[in-house]
Amino acid sequence: MHLAFVNQHRERRRRERFCIRRDSEQSVRRHRSRIAQFAHAEPFGENHLSIFNDRYADAGHIECLAGFFDNAIDGFLCKRFAGDCEKEDKSHNWRYYTGEMRISIAGDHAGFDLKEHIKQFLSAEGHEVHDLGAYDTTPSDYPDFAESLAKVILDGGADKGILLCGSGVGASVAANKIPGIRAGLCHDTYSAHQGVEHDNMNMLVLGGRVIGEAMAQELVNAYVAAKFSNEARHVRRIAKVHAIEEKYAC
Repeated sequence: MHLAFVNQHRERRRRERFCIRRDSEQSVRRHRSRIAQFAHAEPFGENHLSIFNDRYADAGHIECLAGFFDNAIDGFLCKRFAGDCEKEDKSHNWRYYTGEMRISIAGDHAGFDLKEHIKQFLSAEGHEVHDLGAYDTTPSDYPDFAESLAKVILDGGADKGILLCGSGVGASVAANKIPGIRAGLCHDTYSAHQGVEHDNMNMLVLGGRVIGEAMAQELVNAYVAAKFSNEARHVRRIAKVHAIEEKYAC
């Protein structure tokens, strides 16, 4: 009776130690895979596990090893995240952009003066600029220029589009009535690049009577340098915008 009880106790302890070792080894494998994933390396094979088992024979030590992996991963991810942020910051800075683009620009009489300045500025930066009017300060209607610019963008005649009116509001409203156009009224640099990166904005709208030439240059720089991130969450949201557009189309 006593011997049977001892044997049962030993068997239970053996199963407990086996479960601890099994769970610990699975944890180590999982941590290795995570490290390999973020380091863009091949995952460790099963034969590597014996190296740790030889040195850390007790399951408790393997648990410690798993904890070590946790700390190592946290440090690795923090460094990687910091590096990604630095790269992202650089991507927002127009000085890191070296490509030449086809940029179409249009605006009514209220945006004429600022349009002329932006046109000269972009040309000096090496971009190909196509001016769609207005060509003077004679009173004109912003919806006409919004439509002209939208047609060029939708036909693939321009990589980026810039639209102006007095406040930017009317031109933005008109442009966004055209299916396929994603126009954003941006008077801060964050929105000017974030609108492209997250919302795939294909037309920047500015208010010629709201902002000055220096601010306009900063906004244009941020807009031109930005690229759509193509992240799944942003692609999904833009697809929903298109679905709404089609749902209410005449």
